This record gives sequence, C-alpha cells and structure tokens, in this order.
Amino acid sequence: MRSALFALLFPVLITSSFAQSAQRLELSISGAAGQTVFLADYQGNRYFYNDTAVADANGLAVFDRKGGYRPGLYVVCLGAKRLEVILAEPLVRLATDASDLAGQVKVVESRENEIHHVLRKAAEAAPVEERDAALLALADENPGTLAGVLIRMSVDPRKVEVHRADGLLDSTATSNHYRDHFWDNTLLTDDRIARSPMFQNRFEELMAVGLPKDPLMVNIYLDDLITRTGDAKAVQDIIVNSSIDRYNTSPGMGATYVHMAQRYVCTGPNGTLVTTRQPMDKWIKVCADAVKKASLVTGGKSRDLVLCDTTEKHWVSLHAMPQACIVVAFWSPHCSHCKQAMPVLHDEYVKELRALDVGVYAVAEVRDSLLFTDWKAFIREQHLDWVNVGIPWHVYNAWTADPGKFVPGKTTTESMTYASTWEVNSTPQFYVLDKERRILAKPSTINEVLDAVRAYRAKQ
Repeated sequence: MRSALFALLFPVLITSSFAQSAQRLELSISGAAGQTVFLADYQGNRYFYNDTAVADANGLAVFDRKGGYRPGLYVVCLGAKRLEVILAEPLVRLATDASDLAGQVKVVESRENEIHHVLRKAAEAAPVEERDAALLALADENPGTLAGVLIRMSVDPRKVEVHRADGLLDSTATSNHYRDHFWDNTLLTDDRIARSPMFQNRFEELMAVGLPKDPLMVNIYLDDLITRTGDAKAVQDIIVNSSIDRYNTSPGMGATYVHMAQRYVCTGPNGTLVTTRQPMDKWIKVCADAVKKASLVTGGKSRDLVLCDTTEKHWVSLHAMPQACIVVAFWSPHCSHCKQAMPVLHDEYVKELRALDVGVYAVAEVRDSLLFTDWKAFIREQHLDWVNVGIPWHVYNAWTADPGKFVPGKTTTESMTYASTWEVNSTPQFYVLDKERRILAKPSTINEVLDAVRAYRAKQ
C-alpha cells in the first residue's frame, strides 16, 4: 500500500477552497514504536498522501504541520492497517493498537471523533426501523460538526410512491420525487463533504440509476445542483469532474459532456482551458474533445464537409447544399449492411424525401483502387442520383504526399480526416441536419432517418 499511496501523491484531481486551520493529531499506537505512520486525506472517493510521522518509543505519532490541515475525513495508514479520523478541531487525541487500528480506537480528546467512532456506532445499532431516525437525531444534536454533516448525509432520502388518480403507481412521478429529494440530507454548501468519499459515491450512484438518459434534462439538473452548492468550490469540482468522466463514454449523452466541459472548464477563447485545473494534460484533452464533440451532438452545429465526387475533380460542400434538410450517410462499398441500406434509403429518397426538400450527402470510403472502382459500379447499378462523395484513392494518395495540394485551396484538413472529425467508427452511419446544418438526429436505421426528417419538416 505504501507504494500505491505515494503513487497518488501528484495526480491531484480536485481543487479546494478550505481555509487551513491549526489542527494537531496525537495518535498513541500501542506496538508501533519506531514505525512510520502515514496520513492521507480524502479528495472525493479517493485518498492521497498528506503527511508522515514516526512513532516514538511509546508509540506516539504526532501530526503537527505548520498551517494545520484542512477540515475533512483522513486516513491513518500503518502498514496494511487503516483508521479513519476526522480533523476539524484544534487538537485531536486518539489511542489504539497496531494490531487493529480501527477496532481498538479510543477517543481521548475530540468531539468530532467521539461522534464518528462511538456515538454513530451506537445509533447504527438501533433496530432497522429506527436506525435512520437515530442517526438524524444524532446529527441534530451536534450542529456544525463535520461528523454530524456526514452522518446526516449517510441517511438515504425516503422513497415515496406517487400514485395516479386511478390508484396505480406513477413510476415517472415516483422517480422524479426521489431525484428531487435525493439531497435532502446533504449540506451541499459545506465544502468539507468533498473531503470524504460519501458525496462523490452518492453523486455517482445518482448518475448511474437516478438521472434520465436525456442530455437536456440532465444538463438542467446538473446546472441547478451546482447553483445549490453556493461557494462550495470543492463540491462543484466533484460534480464537474465526475459528470465529465461519466458522460464522456455514455452512449447518447455527449451533449452533457460538452455542456459540462464548456460551461465549467473550457471557458477560454475557442473553448480552451484557462484554469490551473490538474492534471493539465487531462483537461487540455477534455477541452479539445469538447470542441470536437460539440459539432456532433444533437443540437450542435455540424462541421462542413468538402469532399470529391466520382470524377475526382469536383469538390462538393455539405453546408452549401440548397435543400432545407440534409441526410448525411457514411458508408463503404465493401460493407454488406451498407449495400443493403443504401438502396433502401434511395428508394425512400425517390418516393418521399426529395419532395420534402431533403438532400442526401453520401460519403463513401474509397481510399484504394478497388473501393473506388466498386463505389462507382454500385452507384451506377443502384442509380444513386444524390450527392456521392468521398476521398478517391488518387486524391488521397496525392494529399498524403503533399497536403498543400488540396488544403486550403479546395477543401479542409477536417474534411480530409472526416472519419475522425465525424467519429465514423462503423458504417453505415447517419446524421440528419436542419437548414442551419445543426444536427437534428443521429439515427441508427432508415426508419429512424425517416422519422427524424418527417418530424422536422412537419414543423416547417
């Protein structure tokens, strides 16, 4: 554990606005004479090395850093043994045994730790049906203490079933009530809760099972939650960091990732990082990813594509197409699903889409001679008389040899690297764009393409 603890010394993820105060921890550990004792502090649900002391001949280890320690929950580490300690008072004195730090701990001087180690356990020993009331009563009896704040936060919000007028359970209203009251027992404005694992664990639980898979609703909820934290910067950091980490890889939630990054982190010119948030390389990458993803989320303004047609001479701009709505289709002549889907899409284009002033910008993978040949053959066989573009193999080879031959005169680097720009990881892949070339939908099937187009055109 010692090596793991020191490995966590530098990658501090959460900034904090706690004021330092003169706290001293005196820990008498029977059987620990001459041993090195480590003190680690929680930052969210992980803890990091903070200080070191060597136990004297009587086993007394003293942590007495000039300037003190920030109020929070700490972990005393002796070999593989662990003991949680609350530091929120000028002096904390505890006694324990090296064989069992947590099991043998005795509070000599510290109201916070008496609540945390002694009184809390007594409340938890109450019958199940009385336990929450006992814990809340203990918190009420000790206002202002960090131990009381943490005890109150440990009590889950009461789940209330909401029924419709006909008496049946309204599952949506029940879920909404639970979410709306999830933080009833949490003092969101107290930055000290960020220095314990409980707040981050509860927030991650909420994201996993308590928030809908709707980016707009989640964005509104998270903005409101951050507003409720007031000036609690460390609490805000946990919300921002955790949501960015989760929604970066959560299917369909890219808009929340972009929203959280660009509203709370990447606030410099063109969405760049302007804070000293650590580690810098992580957040610089987040900002770059957010700029890229912003053009790919529903409601985001898409990036233009300027690609070459089958003649290898004419370059066609996606954004310059005249239609009121555009379906962008990424496909490959050697993809069996694509060769089934594209004729079906074309049939719908002929029967309905063209009359609705909908264009199709079909981007094919044609970077080698066989793909290029099969692409043109498939277009002829299926009579695909929409915009057919790609990066034909002669063009691609010339561009790789001399990028300046086409960029910026005919196209852009983003267009020539469209698979990355548009995150084309598989084919077929579809986007539906409105007249402003914002992304209306990212459908998975032809039927979903049609539904998105019809819904949009019906509003025009």
